[in-house]
Amino acid sequence: MNNKLTAVCSTEDYSPHLCTNEGKQCSNGKGICALDSTCCTSEGCFVDKRCQTNQMKGSVDEKIWSNFLDSTF
Repeated sequence: MNNKLTAVCSTEDYSPHLCTNEGKQCSNGKGICALDSTCCTSEGCFVDKRCQTNQMKGSVDEKIWSNFLDSTF
């Protein structure tokens, strides 16, 4: 995933410091909201409505993305 949250970690392999993101926490504090309606943990990403942004609520794009994630993971 290439977005503003993952860009922070793009150089993690070359640094002695662990990468941290400032995203909203989800999955009982084990993950962060990486994309609209998507929570990512160390084990993978999944649809989480708590990560939903106001711009995407009910949109066709959100439904397509949710269906894609449901069929992929």
